Amino acid sequence: MNNYLVFKSPSRFYDDVNFPYGFDRAGIFTRSEVEILHDCGVVLKALETGQQPPMGEEQERFVAVCQGQAVAESSVEKAWIKYRNQISQTKQRVSFYNTPDGNDVPQDSLDDLM
Repeated sequence: MNNYLVFKSPSRFYDDVNFPYGFDRAGIFTRSEVEILHDCGVVLKALETGQQPPMGEEQERFVAVCQGQAVAESSVEKAWIKYRNQISQTKQRVSFYNTPDGNDVPQDSLDDLM
């Protein structure tokens, strides 16, 4: 974590939508990645979305990594890319029926069951 302090934010980062039980209980991230996401996630998200301009060489490099112009090398960059890959994956829906969208699920009425 050589450039960890450059990205440290005053508040902790949580993603209750994609990780309602927290990053540490998701079973995806290592302890150091969880620490990076909690401590730096607010700044990393602001840099990626353009809400905060990059200050310094490390933050400019991070923005380039997010835009696909550079390969992630630092632990902070790798943790954020791993996080972004996880939230961008579509969740596979499992159903008892053989339809991918669930629209063709038979709707039985009580009359049909009796």
